[in-house]
Amino acid sequence: MQLIQLIIPFISFLLILFSLLFLKCVLKEIKNDSLKKHWYYLSTLIILFVIGYFLYLLNKITNMFISLSLHDLFEIILLFGAVFVILILYMIQKLLKNMNQIQTELESTLETSEIQKKQLEKQKINLQKSKKELDDKNKELNELIDDFYSLTLNINDKGKVSILKKNKKIT
Repeated sequence: MQLIQLIIPFISFLLILFSLLFLKCVLKEIKNDSLKKHWYYLSTLIILFVIGYFLYLLNKITNMFISLSLHDLFEIILLFGAVFVILILYMIQKLLKNMNQIQTELESTLETSEIQKKQLEKQKINLQKSKKELDDKNKELNELIDDFYSLTLNINDKGKVSILKKNKKIT
């Protein structure tokens, strides 16, 4: 039974020690300085928590503890645990506010892009109408040119005009 009473705290200690690796990764990812400051506070509490676990294990193994009773150690761990919970909740609140702000900005950007998309669609329709009008005008001009007659005139000294040649198309 005493072996089990040592194994469970030892596994707990290893797990909390392992969490320090995740903490290091989290700290690398944080770019916001004010947020990073809070994570350093949290890191300090986690390290104190690891020290508390270590002292608890040391007390379990040796049944000797330097001037602190087990009761005092648990009170200290509970105090830092409470501060830890408060900091976690504060950081979650700050993170959610930041996420909500980003969401609002994204929604605003989406609305702006939708408005721009509608404007571009209107411009596209107007350009298509203008192209059709130009194509119709070009077709009309081509038909007009096809129907245009060219005449080669001979004007003599007395001002008499005679048609020398009559062509349907200009070539």
